[in-house]
Amino acid sequence: MTTRPTGPARARSATQAKARTLPARQSPAAYRVNARLDHAQAGKLAYLAELTGQSTSDVMREAVDRYYEQMKAEAGCGKRILESLIGTAKEGLPEDLSANYKTILNASLIKKHGHR
Repeated sequence: MTTRPTGPARARSATQAKARTLPARQSPAAYRVNARLDHAQAGKLAYLAELTGQSTSDVMREAVDRYYEQMKAEAGCGKRILESLIGTAKEGLPEDLSANYKTILNASLIKKHGHR
């Protein structure tokens, strides 16, 4: 047996279902955000909106775009660093180093410090 929402929940459910079925170009807002800001953050948002002459929504959209680009750039930087290190191990290391590193490390420590 399936239960259906009633009252306000039913209205919300129907509105949400309708919003999901509309193509993105027909819906006025693709994604609505309701965020809680502390006093300092709210002040910063109001300052940016006043300074730029943009709405708070426009300031938030710009902030998301900039943060997204920053994170993409940082992720790409880490990937480039990792790729630059791949295959740069010193020659002469055992081919099975990753599988037997504990045994190899133990042998080199015994060689260096003796058996204690």
